[in-house]
Amino acid sequence: MVQLIGSDIKTREVLGWRGVHVLHFAGSSCSQKLRIFLNLKGIPWESHPIDLPANENFQPWFLGINPRGLVPVLVHDGAVHIESNDIIQYLEKTFPEPKLIPAGHETEVASLLRREDDQHLDLRTLSFRFVFAPPGPPKSAASLASYAANGSGTVQGIADREKAVQIAFWQNAAKVGITDDAARASAQKFRKEFHTLDRQLASRPYLMGDTLSVLDIAWFIYAYRLSLADYPFARLHPRVAAWEAKLRARPEFAREIAGTRAPASPVRGTLEQVAGFSSRFWVNLTDCTPVIARFVQAIPIRAAQPCSHKRDGRDEPGHDEPWGFCRDLRRTARAGGTSGILLLREVAFERTG
Repeated sequence: MVQLIGSDIKTREVLGWRGVHVLHFAGSSCSQKLRIFLNLKGIPWESHPIDLPANENFQPWFLGINPRGLVPVLVHDGAVHIESNDIIQYLEKTFPEPKLIPAGHETEVASLLRREDDQHLDLRTLSFRFVFAPPGPPKSAASLASYAANGSGTVQGIADREKAVQIAFWQNAAKVGITDDAARASAQKFRKEFHTLDRQLASRPYLMGDTLSVLDIAWFIYAYRLSLADYPFARLHPRVAAWEAKLRARPEFAREIAGTRAPASPVRGTLEQVAGFSSRFWVNLTDCTPVIARFVQAIPIRAAQPCSHKRDGRDEPGHDEPWGFCRDLRRTARAGGTSGILLLREVAFERTG
């Protein structure tokens, strides 16, 4: 649990706050997760909105509460707690009913929440590339300078390295943007995790069994955010897609995800394309042996349309992938010593593995 101590906190006024106070932003994934948890628990709380697009979290007042500059923050009877999963576990102990962490599974859930939290920068990567898509650097140099200069710099009295990780992310995003390589790596991590969740949901309605738990809340937020990026859940993880839709229909969830921002500028490529989830080849099946033809025709066809590829100044039926695939198919066919068969059509097939 990350509860700050007195020397970490420069904005001393919060030490006098009584009751449950939450500093949060409407579109923050971690804030959404905490608010859904509070809704399901029925815990009354006082709202303190923090404007992330205006970089309010990088200003002295907020950094005096959370030196890491992240939302949400919980202030409960003057005690300051940071990190959303730690806040949730603290509140589960403090307000035990209704139970959202199954009895006897506290250690397991803590471990699984750490695994979920390990994907947070990957979610941010995909969000800023495909969901928010700001036209320039996500964070200005001036805001990052304020971020670096303010706050105690300590968490629980120890010099904290997390702020440096956050600043490095934003500086790199300003320098090179969210590159295809970065987006692809993050998307592939999520594909692995959602594949695991999809298998779990084959035998149970929720991630830990027959009842809703904090794991459902945590992974729902990731699934919902990635759905805004057009992650192909229905095709790759159909059980996750159905589970996410079921949770999204619940009012405790629905009201906390309303109003998520639309992209601020045109998005370069789709997540599915950049991640390599779909590899499509346009193949002209001429001069193919029956063996080659049967091989290609056996691959599930998901779309078909003509396209062309310039070769030697002439339009040549081809594909939207490198020319070599069609050329190599024909070379393989000719090497068989037969004239092959003539298929006067083009097919498109998609590798889904």
